[in-house]
Amino acid sequence: MEWYVWVPIILVVFFILVMGYVTAKSLYHPKRLTLDASRAKENVRSPGLMDIYDTWDIETFWIDTQQSIRLKAYFLPAEVDNNRYVVIAHGYSYTHHGAIKYARMMNELGFHVLMYDERYHGESEGDMCTMGHLEQHDLYDAISYLYERFGPDIILGTYGESMGAATAILEHQFDDRVQFVISDCGFADLRMLLTYLYRLRHLPKYPFIWAADLCFYWKTKVRLRALSPIEAVKRAKVPMLFMHGESDRFIPKDHSIKMHEVCPTTKGLLIAPNAADHTEASRKNPELYREVLKDFLMKIQMITNNKEGGKHD
Repeated sequence: MEWYVWVPIILVVFFILVMGYVTAKSLYHPKRLTLDASRAKENVRSPGLMDIYDTWDIETFWIDTQQSIRLKAYFLPAEVDNNRYVVIAHGYSYTHHGAIKYARMMNELGFHVLMYDERYHGESEGDMCTMGHLEQHDLYDAISYLYERFGPDIILGTYGESMGAATAILEHQFDDRVQFVISDCGFADLRMLLTYLYRLRHLPKYPFIWAADLCFYWKTKVRLRALSPIEAVKRAKVPMLFMHGESDRFIPKDHSIKMHEVCPTTKGLLIAPNAADHTEASRKNPELYREVLKDFLMKIQMITNNKEGGKHD
């Protein structure tokens, strides 16, 4: 074969590899917001919320993980002491400031709240992001901190936004201490999400997804197929609530709908109206969102009471 025939072939292969690398790097080394930048963004997106945050009596500390990194944690106690706790995981490229809107609601509904900056984000340590794979182990360690500090009889759930939702869903499958999971605008499968994002750029799934998988594995030692929360949902043993903006252009609402469909336990679903985009379900629909959340938590309380009643029979 003549040399000039190889030129376009080499260029095409090079383009595919470059696109795979760019995709993978955007996942494991995203452009992160600093705490100051995320605070400024929250002030614009949710006016007044940071002023409320500043009035909270928040305890800050470090959590040492089994992966030998430290997570910066922020603990908001309930107004009236009780045994109900929730750990909230924020989204991709953000900080714990993204969890404040959920922390406010959960705290008003009587929960102690633990927020934290995920690895490679905010003030936490870590040299890369793995879109939920290593993050699920960090979440496990955050949960362990609460159990070690407050005892084995607490009622604890996890709550995540976007990548944090994927993290919470993945983590719960091997942690029987978690008693409920709330997912806001989470992805069902990372390959499914990347296929959608490629399509927006008029690129086919194959061979670009193969190149992205190769480059992501080269850096993280994690295959994209391992980042499939919907497979964990299929095996769920605890109640799960799925929330999503109807107009989400980053992670389409179909991700939450599909996970809700396959969930075999007590479950709930809110596709939030009013042109709610990514992470905007609660911002655009505060009353509806809070009501759905409150109803779900009441179901959790009933399930918990029934279990405790059975123990005394």
